[in-house]
Amino acid sequence: MQNGSAPARAGAKWGYIGTDGQFRIKPLFDEAKPFESGLAEVHDGSSQGYIDEGGNCVCRSDRQSQGKFQLFRCNLRQ
Repeated sequence: MQNGSAPARAGAKWGYIGTDGQFRIKPLFDEAKPFESGLAEVHDGSSQGYIDEGGNCVCRSDRQSQGKFQLFRCNLRQ
């Protein structure tokens, strides 16, 4: 568990649980990777992006293969 959160599955979707075992970020994703440097890569259908520790989308892309934290390749949400 990194930064007090870990990916966890509920049914077919992934979210993030805290140290208490409760979901901190609701299971909304088809795939969820661990947080690293305050961001986690998530996938939803054909889209992928990064969320912050509050579950806010900070970057979304339709690319299937972005590479690790190459944020310059995706569109930042305002």
